[in-house]
Amino acid sequence: MTNRDDDELLGAYIQRLHELETDDTPALDATGLADVARQMGVDDALLGKADVTAQDALQRGKGLLAARRYGEAIENLALAVDLRPFDIAPVREMGRALLMRGRATGVKKDTESARTYLDRALGLAPDDEATWHLLDELDGRVAPPASKRRQVVEPATTERSEGTPKQSAVIMIIVGVLAALGIAFGVGLSQRSVERPPDRDVQTAPAKPTVAKPKAHVIPRPAPTSRKVPSRALRRWEKEVPVELVPDKRLAGMKVVNVRSTFTAGRSNWYRGSFELEWNGTTELARVELQGEGLDAAGKRVAVKTLHAVRKYGAPARPGDRLPEAMLFRASRPVVKIRIRPLVVFTQPAAKTYPEGEKVPVVWEVEKPAGIDIDARLRSEQLRKHGTAKSFHKATVMVRNLGERALSHLKVQYRYTGKDGQVLDAVDRYVVMTTAPTLLPGKARSTHVVRILSARPRAWTMHVIDAR
Repeated sequence: MTNRDDDELLGAYIQRLHELETDDTPALDATGLADVARQMGVDDALLGKADVTAQDALQRGKGLLAARRYGEAIENLALAVDLRPFDIAPVREMGRALLMRGRATGVKKDTESARTYLDRALGLAPDDEATWHLLDELDGRVAPPASKRRQVVEPATTERSEGTPKQSAVIMIIVGVLAALGIAFGVGLSQRSVERPPDRDVQTAPAKPTVAKPKAHVIPRPAPTSRKVPSRALRRWEKEVPVELVPDKRLAGMKVVNVRSTFTAGRSNWYRGSFELEWNGTTELARVELQGEGLDAAGKRVAVKTLHAVRKYGAPARPGDRLPEAMLFRASRPVVKIRIRPLVVFTQPAAKTYPEGEKVPVVWEVEKPAGIDIDARLRSEQLRKHGTAKSFHKATVMVRNLGERALSHLKVQYRYTGKDGQVLDAVDRYVVMTTAPTLLPGKARSTHVVRILSARPRAWTMHVIDAR
């Protein structure tokens, strides 16, 4: 295996880990990571090499951070986070590095990015004291309740001091005297309260006659009805929420389209939103990382989510492409606005014209719905020898909706066939998911596939296994 193949495989492996992390998949342990690596064709030796690389990058980043070389430290920690997205150590140290650089340079974006990484670290380990300390240092947040933090109970080391026997005897005598005085004082009060006949020289005043007060007029209450009025907790309401993109000169020419954004209040408050970012700039987007923020009526952030619009190991976005994004979170307060803030943007020069890609055969395994048709074209493809008898294949396919209706769900399967027609490999991919924006008529969306095959394929096709 060449170094180039290793880089491609690790890139596909990292991209798959980012997809799992973006889809809110629970944190994977060593066994889960090994299963993902096996599915992507990464063997144990390459996985061990990646683990060593991540550990070295983490230690190197810590050393550079201690030397206040923030830029180099963040580059090394970013590599460790890419290789270990479900490990709290690199994620927390990345937040620490961004926080320290933001404090040193006064750049507000660094502190906001630090909050994103620290919140992500807290999601991996809610009991991590170091993460809570960094968050408290960031904005003076109140310490979390005892139910969410680790409680360390230490045995008491101090003992109650006891007096000498002589001091104890003196105290007992004083207590007894005070008790006797209290009893005598109570007896005197009880004797004074005894009723005695009045003196002859003293004339008692006649008793005043009692006058009966009129009763207040009581308004009768209406009889209870059988209709049940729902309580405040059970009432449901739904409201559309606007999505706003923060202006940034790096993304001049990008706008938000095809928005479906609602906030539902009831027993639990949920925000469900999807939208597309249409790129109309003059360059290609090599990597774009955004931060989605849910804001309440006071403008305070209720939820934060990282969005990977263009991944580092995927195909760059060309002018005219649409980047689908989706957000789903539970909020403690009503959300009135979604703000999209650019974090990382890398661009590269764009070509004047782009040739039309090679057509990928499409086979419908299910009945084609009325008014729906698709076309698949290659945007980029790499097929080369891998080792002695295997082949490495990487491709980006643009799927265009040629029908009259929008696609809300599209699942395809890529199949590789050998010389004798036998299926070498098959992998499923979602082009459109129900939680993502719909694929409008005339618009296209990209899918990526990276596979290691046992032999060089003669052909590969795309099979539609679910469409609606």
